[in-house]
Amino acid sequence: GDSGCWRVRGGGGHRSTQRAAQDAANRDDEKDKRIQNREAQLAMLGRMIDHYSTDHSGTLNEEELACLIESYSESRQWTMEPVTPTTQEMAWIMQAAGGDIDVSMLELALELWRSYIINKTEIERAFRKYDANHSD
Repeated sequence: GDSGCWRVRGGGGHRSTQRAAQDAANRDDEKDKRIQNREAQLAMLGRMIDHYSTDHSGTLNEEELACLIESYSESRQWTMEPVTPTTQEMAWIMQAAGGDIDVSMLELALELWRSYIINKTEIERAFRKYDANHSD
């Protein structure tokens, strides 16, 4: 009958045990790499804040973030020309991020901006089509 032994059901015996151990080690290596990549990414974001924070507060206000975004946009290939965020665009990003930007929110702010710029033409087309009273 069924002995309840996993080797009998699995049929792989020692070889499948080695494979499972190797798979677990590979997952641990991948996790370690993700952690290292994340730590490097957070360090880079911290350096960006240090560079653009004129008062060295560890956060960016709206004006400081606008300067960073303009420089960031120029260095990326997803924008054809330098883009200076408008006051309205900056207010939107600051509101979405909940105020002054620290390391934990800088990534969100930059991703919001990137997504917005990539989709700006479609967004503007939708507003023209559906904004019946032509408000801003």
